[in-house]
Amino acid sequence: MRELKFRTYQHNKMNYSIDLPFNENVDINGQLEEIAERCVIMQFTGLQDKNCRDIYEGDIVLYTCNEGTFQTTVKWGVKRHGFVLNVYLSTKRWNKNKIFSLPASKHIEIIGNIYENSDLLS
Repeated sequence: MRELKFRTYQHNKMNYSIDLPFNENVDINGQLEEIAERCVIMQFTGLQDKNCRDIYEGDIVLYTCNEGTFQTTVKWGVKRHGFVLNVYLSTKRWNKNKIFSLPASKHIEIIGNIYENSDLLS
């Protein structure tokens, strides 16, 4: 089982130290909802990039594969029930949602996140 970690973004600052007790006796959803009223919550994917940095949803990454290197964002894929990348080739979508897998993470490099580095998205 992967480690459950979260980070928050509030008042132009990223916070990586959220102290939540994770066990079967705690209503984690209630705690997260309370925190979400004050800030944006992003979940750890359970993976690290090629530089051993933890990958969170909302990260902007460079993804390298046989077809080239693509800049994209890490998102939760509701239909896929997992973290995904949307990668485009030319004018058509390639592999509609590229699903993270542990071996693929060595081909990913974090270059920022959507809150602190929104200029990278344009």
